[in-house]
Amino acid sequence: MSPSQRTAQRHWRLLMFLGLQGSATTEELAQVVGVRRLTAHRDLTLLQGSGLVRRSRSDQDRTHTWFYRIADAGIAHVSEQLRDGGHAVPLHFGRRHNSAAWLLFMLLVYEAGADPSRRRLYRWLNTLDTAVWLRQHHIAGLRPDGLGVWIEDGLTLRFLVHCDDPPSANSLEPVLAATKVLHAYREASRLPPVEAVLVIAADAEREQAIVDDLTTRPLGVAVATVQQQQLLTEQGASGAIWRYGDGDRRRLIELSSSYTTRSGPESGDAA
Repeated sequence: MSPSQRTAQRHWRLLMFLGLQGSATTEELAQVVGVRRLTAHRDLTLLQGSGLVRRSRSDQDRTHTWFYRIADAGIAHVSEQLRDGGHAVPLHFGRRHNSAAWLLFMLLVYEAGADPSRRRLYRWLNTLDTAVWLRQHHIAGLRPDGLGVWIEDGLTLRFLVHCDDPPSANSLEPVLAATKVLHAYREASRLPPVEAVLVIAADAEREQAIVDDLTTRPLGVAVATVQQQQLLTEQGASGAIWRYGDGDRRRLIELSSSYTTRSGPESGDAA
């Protein structure tokens, strides 16, 4: 791939991320596309000069951090490219903060592309298509935000994704409301044929509420949690960021039953 092609690919990922996520800083965007901060800054400056992104900062912010958002011209550009390629434009693309499920999707696509010999996002269904998939399996009462199939090192994990939408600043919603997704599984007619349910929590407090609920009343399916900002760490969305069981953070593929079978007993249990 030529330098110009790599640059064009980075620009595309930046525009897609901003259109799906809403806004981000230079540091966050550098992590998403896997480059140094200076490279991300240079890319964003070019995109801003082309009118595809815009930036702003608060006068009350002592760090003077710039936040980048996709501009109307950027929305039109990405939408046209997606349609020309035969792809659907995500609902409300560029118009609001989208579900964290889209962020997970985009990060997994990037991580798979960075190491295609080992990793692959074999399947991804959006909210509507996931609902259809559940109906085909005669499952009612669940409202996941997506379904995915992740392959890594020959192992496969099928999972559902749920997003814990952060409450508004003036909301009186209690932290325990974050556990409502778990109640739906307890009341469902049957459990879905997946190996794991991924819950993306709005913050640490709400993640802990979900973990505490699971400790008291486990489900019949594995549940792993993560805080939304942890998706953007250096470990990546497929890295050891998923909190499972006793609180350990595991890699995404380690939630697969095939991984447990391949790993066998822990060294401490060996004869």
